[in-house]
Amino acid sequence: MAEGCHDWNEKAILLTGLYYFFIGALFGWGIFFALNLLWTLAKKVFKRS
Repeated sequence: MAEGCHDWNEKAILLTGLYYFFIGALFGWGIFFALNLLWTLAKKVFKRS
């Protein structure tokens, strides 16, 4: 019984780690995309003036 509980615990830790990694990757990509968009808009604005 203890082994099964330990096995589930390891799986839960692994899933939590993957979940946070996935959220972190999405968040980082979102920041990169937003900065890229802002940079593109800034270049267009500076070209006009």
